[in-house]
Amino acid sequence: MPIRNLKPLTYLVIVMVVIDALTVPAILSTLNFAPFFFATVITPVATEVDRISTVFKLATMVVFAWWIFRAGRNLVAFGYEDLNFTPAARIWWFAVPFANLVQPYYGMRELWNASHGKDTYDETVPLVAVWWGMWLANGFMALFFQMMAGAQDMTLFWFQSALDIGLVVVAIQLLRGITRAQGALRGPELSEVFA
Repeated sequence: MPIRNLKPLTYLVIVMVVIDALTVPAILSTLNFAPFFFATVITPVATEVDRISTVFKLATMVVFAWWIFRAGRNLVAFGYEDLNFTPAARIWWFAVPFANLVQPYYGMRELWNASHGKDTYDETVPLVAVWWGMWLANGFMALFFQMMAGAQDMTLFWFQSALDIGLVVVAIQLLRGITRAQGALRGPELSEVFA
């Protein structure tokens, strides 16, 4: 199994999560600072904007899952045989009710620790813990908003947007940290060796 360079996929995930996180603040800013533009341009196509936003969010999730899978496969290719999670398990635990509250965290913690060459994979990593806490908070907040459908309090939407942006900042650090660590495990590229 070949070792794959995570950098191109990492950059794609970063661009997608940033776009996803900035969509709602951009719309809210338009509503607040350009209400005429919002009413004449955005309101008539609001349903289509919501659909596009939902499809983009799903695409972002798929690409992020692909990144997790590829990073896990790299560990297997590096020779890590004592991992508790397979590359696919790191993804499907996100879909198992109740277990999805803790198992994805354990999978990402193992991915981080193994990528950084640690001897034990269950060592707590503050960055992974913060990312997971923000991930859960973001999910619960989105669930809360769905239950409060129709609420017109823009403060809640701004709060959700701030949480989204904070989550993206932490996720970018997580992605870059694992990508850099796996690059160091991989060693220098052939072009650098023979330069």
